Amino acid sequence: MISEPGFVRKALGETSAAWNPARLLQIAEAKVPDRILGRRGELLRADINQQWAQWFAEGLADPRRYANLTYVRLFSDVAEAVRQAFQDYTRSEQREIATAVAEFLNWRTERFKGERGRASLDKEQRVLLIDLLNIPRCWICGAVFREEAIDNFVNGRRNAVQTPPFVDIFKPIGLYEQDLRIEVDHVHPFSEGGSGDDNLRLACGWCNRYKSSFLSLYDVDGTPRPAGPNAIGVSSLPQPFWTVRTLAGLRVCEHPYGCASSVDFKEMTVAPINSCGALNPANLRVTCYEHDPLRPQRLQPEAQVRALWRVRKTTD
Repeated sequence: MISEPGFVRKALGETSAAWNPARLLQIAEAKVPDRILGRRGELLRADINQQWAQWFAEGLADPRRYANLTYVRLFSDVAEAVRQAFQDYTRSEQREIATAVAEFLNWRTERFKGERGRASLDKEQRVLLIDLLNIPRCWICGAVFREEAIDNFVNGRRNAVQTPPFVDIFKPIGLYEQDLRIEVDHVHPFSEGGSGDDNLRLACGWCNRYKSSFLSLYDVDGTPRPAGPNAIGVSSLPQPFWTVRTLAGLRVCEHPYGCASSVDFKEMTVAPINSCGALNPANLRVTCYEHDPLRPQRLQPEAQVRALWRVRKTTD
């Protein structure tokens, strides 16, 4: 197994290596040491493995092509592509691969079949979703829903939900009233075929907006956002989906000395592992507010957070 110094030297060598086939092979053969990724290695590896598998599947059959064709046609074409690519495999092994790929692509075609009608929830279903929770909170970040938001969600009212005067600099929930609304989230994205009551969760407007229909950390821009003018020494900001994915994927406070808190019963946020590092997925950890290393600076006046994120105040 390659050492940490050896991996870093290979992977961060000359930038020209990106265009040198021999150097690319050396980098590809270098296994990432566990210490490089830390605890979030499971999340980072899981998402990249899914990304590679998706590219493989869609490379065999483009789901856009089969949006209006039958599953039989899709499976037939996938099976032939698998047979050509895996001629040294047994028919049983080829069929196993083809079946998994075809099933994945079949629900993947849902997003290309035109917008399906989302079933609206009646009051009884909304009450049930609220009552399933001991304390109604966002399933992603653990933020407790306000009484006005609950009343609006259950009874279809339009009570104003007051935004807070101070906002989390890295999880800026409250810059807009929409952030504090209760929204029904499809855990497996609706546009990707997600359906069924067991796929529904309640999320705050901020988490639901940035979760969107993304599936992995690699579905969004891979560089942190540049921070706007600020007096707290922040140079970069995490892509909001990275925050959502980290909170939903890890869920528990990562305090070095241990903490029993999780998003299931407490609001959580993200903090940098290394304070001088960029806010990318490898440098984000989940923290409760009690163990927040940025506690003195975390909450800032709304206007300052708007300047930090370079967003203007608009009406919802």
